[in-house]
Amino acid sequence: MKTTAALIASCLLLVPGTAQSGEPSPVQRIEALERGTPAESVPHLLAFAVDPKPSTRELARRALARLAPKAPAPFREALTASDPAIRREAAAALAASRDLPAVFSLAAALGDRSTEVKERAAWALSRLLAPVLSDLVNELDAPDPRTQRAAARTLHRFWGEVVTPLTRALADPSAAVRRR
Repeated sequence: MKTTAALIASCLLLVPGTAQSGEPSPVQRIEALERGTPAESVPHLLAFAVDPKPSTRELARRALARLAPKAPAPFREALTASDPAIRREAAAALAASRDLPAVFSLAAALGDRSTEVKERAAWALSRLLAPVLSDLVNELDAPDPRTQRAAARTLHRFWGEVVTPLTRALADPSAAVRRR
């Protein structure tokens, strides 16, 4: 019995990332980073979010989504990182933040040179703004006429700026543009 345990222990020493090897696994690192201060943790978690291993990426993305609502500032800062993959992941995490300044940072990211960053920023903006627009639409049925009028005016302001470009996009010859 003791020999079997010693054999297992010596095999574990050869496997990178096991607790016995002295080197923490990516899972352990991500869990520790999530417990740290966001300003220090977010850049490292963003690096894990672009890891080649899918399970590590997913675990890091979940940790980032949990941190973003608590501390969105490091994510807004990461939108200016040199690596487009890091900028893309920062934009995705900001979708969970419910942070108003994130809207402005994400709008600026729509001008990014990376198509992937632009796509993720647009997606994140839709996640952040959809509840606001939904609330405005619901207020059109408010019992108070002044509230209805305020909601209608606000929606008209947005709608007026959206109708022409949206109509143009829906008429685009490319099916990829017209696709929902």
